[in-house]
Amino acid sequence: MPVDISLFFFDLDALALDGAADFSACLPAGIAGKPALLAAYRQALRLPDYFGENWDSFSDCLNDLSWIPQRRVAIIHADLPALTAQDRLIYIEILAQCAGAWKPGEAHELVVGFPPAWRSAIMEVLAPAKIGA
Repeated sequence: MPVDISLFFFDLDALALDGAADFSACLPAGIAGKPALLAAYRQALRLPDYFGENWDSFSDCLNDLSWIPQRRVAIIHADLPALTAQDRLIYIEILAQCAGAWKPGEAHELVVGFPPAWRSAIMEVLAPAKIGA
């Protein structure tokens, strides 16, 4: 299934984050590898103890968010984590699927932001997936 990157924000100012009303999980620049990425998420999102440090558990947590009291949860990237090509594709697919899964009126809204310079890199990650679809 094609990934809809319109679900991502590349203008972080457009998110108009409110420090009191929104929960912001900021991922620092320079994350290298899946274990480091998932560890950064554990800390930034204060993931629950049942988080299993794998893609399925990561997706499950992003589709739950019940431990976060704020409705809007923003994942803000300083850059695109350095992952293998396969892991990078899986990561982008999970973010898009989870951001798109939350519907108006539900307990949470998940938004994902990247610096504008990373839009083309994300498009490159997705190019092979589009061809194979």
